[in-house]
Amino acid sequence: MAPQAILVAGATGFQGSAVAQRLLSSGKSVHALVRNPSKPSALALQKLGATLFQGDFDSVPSILAAAHGCDGLFILTSPTMPSASEVTHVENIISAAKTAGIKICVFSCVARAEAFETGFKEIYARNEFLTGYWRAKARIQEIVQEAGFESWTILQPAWLMTNWVAPNSVGCWGEELKKKRVLINAYAENTIVDLTDGEDIATFAWVFFDKEKGWEGMEGKLVKVASEGLTISEIAKAMTDVGGVEVGVKFREMGEIEHLRPVHPIVATQWWQRVDGTMVDFKEVKSYGLKLTPFKAFLERNKPALLEALGAEK
Repeated sequence: MAPQAILVAGATGFQGSAVAQRLLSSGKSVHALVRNPSKPSALALQKLGATLFQGDFDSVPSILAAAHGCDGLFILTSPTMPSASEVTHVENIISAAKTAGIKICVFSCVARAEAFETGFKEIYARNEFLTGYWRAKARIQEIVQEAGFESWTILQPAWLMTNWVAPNSVGCWGEELKKKRVLINAYAENTIVDLTDGEDIATFAWVFFDKEKGWEGMEGKLVKVASEGLTISEIAKAMTDVGGVEVGVKFREMGEIEHLRPVHPIVATQWWQRVDGTMVDFKEVKSYGLKLTPFKAFLERNKPALLEALGAEK
C-alpha cells in the first residue's frame, strides 16, 4: 500500500524541498523536520501544506514527534565534521522512524558510495575530509539496507546541476566564475560529467512512495539518477547559450592538481570523476521510464540563479 504521510528529513534543502513539494502536489501529507520554522524555505513548505516540526537530527525526541502519524520516510543528510556525526544522525532518524511504525524508506545518497573501500579509496587517500565523507555515505547505505523496512530504495544522484548556479556555484567554482566567467577545473577535456537535477530525485522518490509504474524496479536497490553526461566544455556551452554571456573553460595543470587534491574537495572530486567517477548507466536510468531534466532545461528553469552565478544579473 502506498504511504499517505511522509516524514521528509532534510526538507529545506534543494533536494528535500523538491521532494516535499512533489509529494504535497500528489496529495500526500508531509511532515518536515526543520531547525528554524521561520526560515523562508520552511515557511514556503508550510504555505504549500507541509506540517513543520522544530528540531534537529541530534534529538531523537524531536524526530519522533515529527515521525508520529507517518508511514513513509525520505532521508537526506548533509556531510558533517567529524563524518561520524552524519552516521549518528541517520541512526537517530531511523530509530525514531521505526519506533513510529514507518515502513517505507527512501534515502538519497551519492553515486557509487558502496564502491569506496574496494574501488577508489586510494584516489582520496590524502584527503581526510573526503575519505570520511565517502565512508560515512557507504555506512549509511548499509544502515538503511539493514534497518528492516518493509520497502526501501536508495537513490544515488551524480553531479548535482545546482553546482553550476547560485548560490552553490561560488563554493564549487570560486569567484572566478562570477568575475571572469570561466570554469577552472581538474577534469580532462573528454571527461564525462554525469548530471542530476534535484527535481529528478523528487520524481524518483514520488514514484516509489506512490507505487507508480516503475517503482518495483527500485525496490531494495541502489538506483543511480542522472539525466545526461556532458564534458565540461559542453556544460560551458549550455551556460553560454542560456545565460547569454560567454563562459570559458580552463584546465588545471597536473602539478596544480596534485598540490590541491589533499586540501581541495572540489578538485579532488573532479579528479575522481576524471579517473574513475560516477559511472552512470543511462540505459538503466531510462529503463524506469521517467522523464528527466536535461542540463540546458535546468538552466532555463533556474536562469536568474545562473545569471547571478555569472555576474550577469539585470
